Amino acid sequence: MNKFYNDKTILLADDSPTIRKIISGELQRFGFLEANMKEVANGKLALEFLKKYSVDLIVSDWNMPEMSGIELLAAVRADQKISKTPFLMVTSEAEDHKKKEAFECGADQYVTKPFDVAVMERIIFQLLTLTVVFKGKKVLVIDDSLVMRTIIMKNLKLAGFHMDSIMEAGSGEEAFALLLHH
Repeated sequence: MNKFYNDKTILLADDSPTIRKIISGELQRFGFLEANMKEVANGKLALEFLKKYSVDLIVSDWNMPEMSGIELLAAVRADQKISKTPFLMVTSEAEDHKKKEAFECGADQYVTKPFDVAVMERIIFQLLTLTVVFKGKKVLVIDDSLVMRTIIMKNLKLAGFHMDSIMEAGSGEEAFALLLHH
């Protein structure tokens, strides 16, 4: 149990009470206090909560009624007051195009259900600690393979870079144009 998590707040959005209970139990085992966790059943309720309270981390499912996790993610990233809040998508959506969509929308990490608890703990620790290390730094990933760029960008996110700080180019020419513009 890591005492580092004692003062960290988490918003957990998932329509399944069972999944919320499982994730909440694991978070408490990591060291999060139950009193610092808010559980909601959909993105709409999550967004309403975020308009009133700040949190250190958002953990959200993709498929939820009223407002999906991807819609919640888009709303969070569009709201300047909460746009930098780390967002972890925990979902059964395992297809590559779904992962890509989530990362393009601004997810900081993506975990598929069923998840490995040790991996989840490592990702949450990184999201809460390493994101400040590279604040203000930017990276340009250049590779002609979209798959390789996606892998590299995912690893950069794991290292602590925010997706807003990572640019990608499929060629040297495209990279040069990005450098001139940014």
